[in-house]
Amino acid sequence: MKIKVTKRYVDKYTKKIVEEGTETEMTAERGKELIKEGVAKEVKVTGKEV
Repeated sequence: MKIKVTKRYVDKYTKKIVEEGTETEMTAERGKELIKEGVAKEVKVTGKEV
């Protein structure tokens, strides 16, 4: 799952600050967790971007 960070947060696994606007690929489970917490949104991947 690809996400875009909408609010700066400290990642509980890496203990690093993740800045707003950062786009990253992660597992669907972790992505959904961050979306639920309100710090990220899903980036829809179209066929042209792959």
